[in-house]
Amino acid sequence: MIPYSRDIGEVPVFIDIMDDGILELARELRSCGSLKEAGLIVKKLLVTYRFERKYFRRAALCCLASERDAEVLRWVCPNTKQVVIPNGVDSEYFKPLGLGEDFPSLVFEGNMSFSPNVDAVLYFCREILPLIWKQVPKAKFCIVGKDPVAEIRALANDRVTVTGYVNDVRPYLDRASIFVCPLRKGAGIQNKVLQAWAMAKPVVATSIALGGLRAQNEHNIVIADGPPAFAQQVVRLIGDRALREELGKKARETVLDHYNWEERVLAFDKALKVS
Repeated sequence: MIPYSRDIGEVPVFIDIMDDGILELARELRSCGSLKEAGLIVKKLLVTYRFERKYFRRAALCCLASERDAEVLRWVCPNTKQVVIPNGVDSEYFKPLGLGEDFPSLVFEGNMSFSPNVDAVLYFCREILPLIWKQVPKAKFCIVGKDPVAEIRALANDRVTVTGYVNDVRPYLDRASIFVCPLRKGAGIQNKVLQAWAMAKPVVATSIALGGLRAQNEHNIVIADGPPAFAQQVVRLIGDRALREELGKKARETVLDHYNWEERVLAFDKALKVS
């Protein structure tokens, strides 16, 4: 819809960008598997850069979900006014249900036709999960989310569950020992992490998954990059129930203090008035 902003005269335009396309494509480029794929991504990068330069700089204000996305936009459109407003989560809906832990189990949740999620789950199952199984052979992994592509469906076995669409993700999160977020692509803020935090789940995540989040390593989350480090941290948490509970407690406190929707709406309203 942004190109239509050229035709509305002097009316101020507020653009809610959320995730910066250039940052998302740049991360995809770093993890692509062939020269042909890299060439296509570079082409998309150039098109996206030209689009942002042409249209975003006209805006009275651009809103993004994370400071990292905002940094990229400042590079592309240095004179464009912007504000960072992270997403929120309904902490009354996403809260511990008390269903009991299915120990030892791991869970990932998201749209399973979305490229960054597909890449994250394939990466986890192919490079990280075998390392975990060497030390915890009984560990189970549940992939929750609609529209799983064929590669994801093919992962299902006696230790890996692929649910497809579910009416309610909360029971799957509530029963899991650990929420894993091994993202290598994408941008913006990860609502999946906010939801896991709100349900007091311990989370192991890559650095890329943390944009827009008040993430403190070993306080409300465990950060690990690379298969050996990620697997090691998951195994450590599986073996330490007290640490899992403490991380989950601090995670929910973070949501209640900083990511409630009332606070987010007030920030958005203020930005609209200023612009």
